[in-house]
Amino acid sequence: MARKRSPEMAETSEPKAPRRRTVMAAMHSALPGQNGIHGEDEIRNLAYQKWQEAGCPDGDGVYFWLAAESELHQR
Repeated sequence: MARKRSPEMAETSEPKAPRRRTVMAAMHSALPGQNGIHGEDEIRNLAYQKWQEAGCPDGDGVYFWLAAESELHQR
């Protein structure tokens, strides 16, 4: 069930932009660096790919980052 907004809140608050693509897109476009054996670019690209394959779900993308790190570590 969705929460109802009070009239005061509706007047003063602006609609929030969806977070759906912002976090993973930002991770994907961040500056390169090194993270252990595998570079951040490699992890970032694989995490972004996994996120897209999952249908670009809402959230911060940490799950995909950690999955990419784990997969690359096993290679």
